[in-house]
Amino acid sequence: MSVFHIDYESRSKADLTEVGAYRYAADPSTRLLMMAISKDDQEPRILYPSWILAPDFHFDLFPEEKPDQIAVAWWDELVNSDSEVYAHYAGFEIAMTQHRLLEDFKYLFGAIPKLSQWRCTAALGRRAALPGSLEKLGDALKLEQQKDKAGKLLIKKFSMPKEDGTFNEPWDFVPEFDAFSKYCLQDVRTEQAIEKRLRPFALKGESLNTWKVDCIINSLGVPVNVDGLQKAKVVLDEAQSDLIEDFRTHTKLNPTQNAKVLAWFQARGYPGDNMQAMTVADALKDTSWAKDQADKVLEIKADLSFASVNKIKTMLNCQWHGVVRGTLLYYGAGPGRWTGHLIQPQNFKRPTIKDTQEAYADICAGFDRDGIELLYGPAIEVLSSSIRHFIHPPKGAYDADYSAIEARGVCWLADQQDALQRFFNDEDSYIDMAGVIFNRDRKDVTKDQRWLGKQTVLGCGYQMGPPRFYDQAITNAKKFNIKGLDVTMELAERAVAAYREQYSKVKQLWYDVDKAARNAILHPGQRYTVQKLSFVVSTVAGIPFLIMKLPSGRSIVYPYPMLEDNDDGRTAITYWAQLPKKQAWGRVKIYGGLLVENACQGFAADIMANGAWNAINDGFEVFMLVHDQALAHKNGMGIQRFCDALTNIPAWAKGFPAKVDGKEVPFYLKL
Repeated sequence: MSVFHIDYESRSKADLTEVGAYRYAADPSTRLLMMAISKDDQEPRILYPSWILAPDFHFDLFPEEKPDQIAVAWWDELVNSDSEVYAHYAGFEIAMTQHRLLEDFKYLFGAIPKLSQWRCTAALGRRAALPGSLEKLGDALKLEQQKDKAGKLLIKKFSMPKEDGTFNEPWDFVPEFDAFSKYCLQDVRTEQAIEKRLRPFALKGESLNTWKVDCIINSLGVPVNVDGLQKAKVVLDEAQSDLIEDFRTHTKLNPTQNAKVLAWFQARGYPGDNMQAMTVADALKDTSWAKDQADKVLEIKADLSFASVNKIKTMLNCQWHGVVRGTLLYYGAGPGRWTGHLIQPQNFKRPTIKDTQEAYADICAGFDRDGIELLYGPAIEVLSSSIRHFIHPPKGAYDADYSAIEARGVCWLADQQDALQRFFNDEDSYIDMAGVIFNRDRKDVTKDQRWLGKQTVLGCGYQMGPPRFYDQAITNAKKFNIKGLDVTMELAERAVAAYREQYSKVKQLWYDVDKAARNAILHPGQRYTVQKLSFVVSTVAGIPFLIMKLPSGRSIVYPYPMLEDNDDGRTAITYWAQLPKKQAWGRVKIYGGLLVENACQGFAADIMANGAWNAINDGFEVFMLVHDQALAHKNGMGIQRFCDALTNIPAWAKGFPAKVDGKEVPFYLKL
């Protein structure tokens, strides 16, 4: 069966980076400018839409480009078959095909591909642990066909409106538009080359089902309460206006003057090299640098740019008829997990007020800022605490959450049978761990001691040492308002030692996995098996990879693996990847515990994808996956049936104690 590739160029008054592909495609100002299409290894061909090449209109401007009958025939073959059709970041092409193609190409086409036919070359790149962008992926693969870097100026000329809101029309700039067509054709050539090179990473079996889940959920979209969001924005705008004024008073700058703002803070000892949210958050934890109350001003800056509360504006910008589509990124994280896009519910703030549902109701009722602050506290804190509830299906939702899936998963991977049995028996593993740490009977363990037991069970499965556990426990104790526990380094050492004693097979798994990975690097082509995982170094698509095969049959790969000398005389496993918290790529270290973490998170992602696939096939409209939580529209089938679909594990996961807690909710809650 043939493989097709397509690429669109378009224009719109909507900003694609601000509103996302689906809202962009639905905007009344959006029009397709052209489509490039290829079949198999054949040269791509170009087609123009009806509004440009109407038979009695501008047809004569492109006499050599009258509707290409070969390209039209390719499209007809595609839509009348089950052939695969690739695009790069296919969500854009899917959205534009659904919203614009038949309208803009109405003189040529009468049907579009099925959702199940779509594939994505960017997804292949991410599966291969390579950059996602077309340009960077082409560079990484050292392809003969590369993205035309001159296209940015042409996109600005034809795809974006002028200052007066009008567009440069193709027939007024024929040579430039011809160059734009060549740019579009070259994108398809590059996509063809990527797909051909990365064919070993093509989606098959359960991985293909996971991709289909992604397409279905992104096309269905997340329902949001538009009226409530508009009222929340009124409160937000007023609160942020006061913060901006405070910021100007202290700095004599606008918060958006990033370079000058960074210089202002650095002059007062700010340790960061940017004003990104994570960097600011790290700086706020360390007050030793602060001068002239600069840390207080930094708190204002953090509040102004706080991701959760600004999602109110993002939801409004991205929604179309009350739905935000395109919120998931397939294989967004290395182990194969989804990451968020646009509204990114994965990083919603943990609520800091108790009455979030009441606050949400009052916001939706139109309470002003004064009323909200009188009843609940600072407006920005109230809005960010209540942000989940604006995800609001008209008839309610089924909300289900996998219970401790990673803690269960690492025990399953390590064959830690005593722990697995406790999970099967639904015993409280956190109390058990606290009892060991504090040398207490189960009945005498306090609530705060159980909390530390939970931190230990959930946090120590990936070789975390006492110093890091101490830092994490201190941070989390503040976050969760744990007051009846004095977290010391000695307590952290006891907790880590207790975990490693109680979960000795997990501990052994770290060292065995580290040894297997090292041996695989030293002996390419030879496979090393550790419990349910295996390791081998093999050259795929012209690149040497350390390949870790998961129980599902899916692999996590690490490009260009090496053993490199450390300063302490020992060697470290390294591979080529994006450097932490940076845009640049370079050598990144990995070790046994981190490989186990990747394996466990990959396993959890496979379990969740399988559950979502089951639920969709059982008739549930799953509209959101976030961490280990799945939400579907309430449809009368019942929460228990939804949970049963999610816990119907595949044969390869035999013996895994999957558990899902769920309930029917009026809107999105934090279970």
